[in-house]
Amino acid sequence: MDSTDQGSFIVKTQPIASLPDHYKHKFYLYCWNRNLAFYHKNNPVTIVNKTMDTLEIRFSEKKVDVLYEYDSVSVTITNSKGTNKDIETYNLTKNDSCFYSLFTVAIDSTPTQNDSNLQVCEEDTIIALFQNPMLPLDMIRLAVPYKATSAIQSNPVISNGAFSYSLIKNGRSDYRLKYNNLPADGKVKLYTINGRKVFERQIIKGNSSIKLPTVVSHSIYLLQVHYGEKVCKKKVLLR
Repeated sequence: MDSTDQGSFIVKTQPIASLPDHYKHKFYLYCWNRNLAFYHKNNPVTIVNKTMDTLEIRFSEKKVDVLYEYDSVSVTITNSKGTNKDIETYNLTKNDSCFYSLFTVAIDSTPTQNDSNLQVCEEDTIIALFQNPMLPLDMIRLAVPYKATSAIQSNPVISNGAFSYSLIKNGRSDYRLKYNNLPADGKVKLYTINGRKVFERQIIKGNSSIKLPTVVSHSIYLLQVHYGEKVCKKKVLLR
């Protein structure tokens, strides 16, 4: 008749651990090293700011005594602040040195979960979590702060050597788009970094200025000026 014995033990972890001699014939010690890291433009980051609208998460492993030989890795990334927290899970791509995935970051107080875009609060923490599917208690957690940066006060763009427009901030949330020498009637459109249109308005040929809407959340936006068959595009930071 089969039987099962139950027991308990305490595990103490410490760097460069080794088993005492009297335990070596009873236990085998196997180690492996894995690491999570955030990157921006191929540089590691420990603080994220509003200018970093695209991040990369990397999972790397280094063989010590044993290696799982991961064929696939997924990482869950979330934020810590706000009533509604965003949760995104990314299936990482494998290359010669690590597993990785790019993802966009934007400020939004009403995030949509599982849309592949991480939405955070003005002051927040971005958290990455890897959980080993073969050993659920084996987890790696990485947290970095998300900090505010100063806004763009004026952002000139020149087109065709004559037409130009500037984004001017008059008050805390009062932005005006001033343009000169617009060759034809057109439109101004404002999109979130995730592609959602939040503003559109007709503009007339020549010189003028219009007031942009007070944004619900301070973030990076894509500003487009359409005239004739042409489009001028520029990322702008509204705060």
